[in-house]
Amino acid sequence: MRGQITWALACALALAVPVAAQVPGYPDVAYYKFNEGAGTAITNSAIPGGSLWLPQFEAGTGGVWDTTTPRVGPAALDFAGMDRLISNYSFDFMQSFTIECWIRVNVTTTTAPTCGANTGGNWCRLDRLWGDYTSGQGLFRCYIGFYNDGANFLGGGLPSLNNTINPAVNPVTDGLWHHIAIVFDSAAQTYTSYVDGNQDQQMPATGGNASGTGNFFLGGNQGVGAPFDGAVDEFRIWNSARTQAEIMTNMAVELSPGTNQTAAFSADPVSGPNPLLVTFTDLSTASCPGGITSWNWDFGDGNSSLLQNPCHVYTQSGPFDVSLTVTTACGSDTLTAAGLINVGAPAFVMATCGQGDLYVAAPSPPTGWFEGYSLVSLDTTDPLVGAGWFFGLYPDAATWLSFSYVAGPGNPFHFLNTGNPALFPDAPLNFPPGSLMLPVGTTMDAAVIYLDGLGTLLDWTNVSRVTF
Repeated sequence: MRGQITWALACALALAVPVAAQVPGYPDVAYYKFNEGAGTAITNSAIPGGSLWLPQFEAGTGGVWDTTTPRVGPAALDFAGMDRLISNYSFDFMQSFTIECWIRVNVTTTTAPTCGANTGGNWCRLDRLWGDYTSGQGLFRCYIGFYNDGANFLGGGLPSLNNTINPAVNPVTDGLWHHIAIVFDSAAQTYTSYVDGNQDQQMPATGGNASGTGNFFLGGNQGVGAPFDGAVDEFRIWNSARTQAEIMTNMAVELSPGTNQTAAFSADPVSGPNPLLVTFTDLSTASCPGGITSWNWDFGDGNSSLLQNPCHVYTQSGPFDVSLTVTTACGSDTLTAAGLINVGAPAFVMATCGQGDLYVAAPSPPTGWFEGYSLVSLDTTDPLVGAGWFFGLYPDAATWLSFSYVAGPGNPFHFLNTGNPALFPDAPLNFPPGSLMLPVGTTMDAAVIYLDGLGTLLDWTNVSRVTF
């Protein structure tokens, strides 16, 4: 299965935590922006880590700078199998941490001649992304590799990335940019992996500790061996367990260390069919007296909002940048997440902001249609949406009720083709907050069918599911 990897992480020697000042919302161990664009000197912009752990290339040759197609900022570093970057930092795997970066694998073929005896696929290309090694122990303490390279590592691991959850989503070896993150929560004793901001796997941390003082490498994970054949951008190490919202909000932007206010937000969902209703949640912080006084959102499609936590419907397909500007009495801060929202092809969509509201939109009806029905079912026990036997639904009393309604222009349950672009299904239905008094947690599936003037079935849509 394409894009399938194993995360195997292990415990290691405890290390003293620096007491120098840290900046909230900013990496404290390592932050390689890779904005240099030339040469072999790499800046660690972390605070305080930048003054404590200075990276250097092992062989001094460096990699190939990508100033044409970086993911964030003006440049990215393509290791190109040439050299490894030594962080001069030894992990303390007894405390929480987060490792994250953008990667783009260069080789996407199914054969991998540099993998030695392991020629089962392009998994070994990612096998050399990062890790550390303690001489004489024969064990990696921190390790990332593909699915068939995960045995005999201490501390537990995260197998089958992109296997059991959304297997076709985010194949990280497809030659495109993808964001990956691994989070260890010392309190919960769990490892959690994320791909492109989406949680993929979570497993308990089990096993013992590996002693030693292994130096963490980026672009290689072995005591000896070929470096990573791919590009890396925005590499960060945090001495904390970052949340999914924090990872998703900041993964596509270059971080700045400091103002009296820091804009941050999350979005849910970040991708889906057109139209796409997205709930934005403000996560901004401010130390200025009086706190944040205003929020200004730019959704990237020509629309904006002054609400703190807005909902917005995208009615166009394509990627969209999202910006939030927060203002205090001390000043303002703007965060722009490039390409955060990705809206696909038109489909039948139901969505809610969770405030007793409902947004319903249908794709363009087929040619020659005369009437149509919106079929609803509250039988949503099957987690696979659209698997029912009746137009993708498992019909119940609510489904058959739709056929009892008298046809009328714009009637959401039994509608006629009037040619009026302001009526459903040519225009969406928008029930404002407070319109629907349904119990919290109510889940509903729905689909639309179209018939001609003789009652012949012409077409039907996908099934959409919504939970209030």
